Amino acid sequence: MYISINGYCNICQKNVIFQSETEWLRDNFKCGNCKSIPREIALMRVIETYYPNFRMLLIHESSPANRGVSSKLKAECPGYVGTQFFSDVKL
Repeated sequence: MYISINGYCNICQKNVIFQSETEWLRDNFKCGNCKSIPREIALMRVIETYYPNFRMLLIHESSPANRGVSSKLKAECPGYVGTQFFSDVKL
């Protein structure tokens, strides 16, 4: 284990242990519960701070992941739409 720290995840809204097996924290320092990574947690913090009514908004996310902030928005926001681009699929 490279690093392990107690903290609060504002995506799953729990006290958790954040851990990483490697020093590349950008993609590997994850919430022990929902597996969110730092940039997803930061994005959720910004959304909650500047758009506390985010659950009532229309939100488009390009290239969502199947975890973290993408899963939270999909579950809690009726106006959320996530899209992907595949170069081999006609528009």
